[in-house]
Amino acid sequence: MKKFKILIPVYNDWESLTKLLDEINKVIADIKKAEFDCMVVNDASTVNPPDIKIPQNLKSLQIFNMKQN
Repeated sequence: MKKFKILIPVYNDWESLTKLLDEINKVIADIKKAEFDCMVVNDASTVNPPDIKIPQNLKSLQIFNMKQN
């Protein structure tokens, strides 16, 4: 089984992140024999992140918070 890690940087635009995760979820839905993990890097955003649900086709979703930009 192939494993893929998706890295997404975010700075204050959490709405776009949720839209992007939805699109990724749709695209990877038909890919068989592959595992997808997602890592989000919060680059010291000044806006608090909302509760983000893990899309069903992603194995995991991790958020890393940077202390400074």
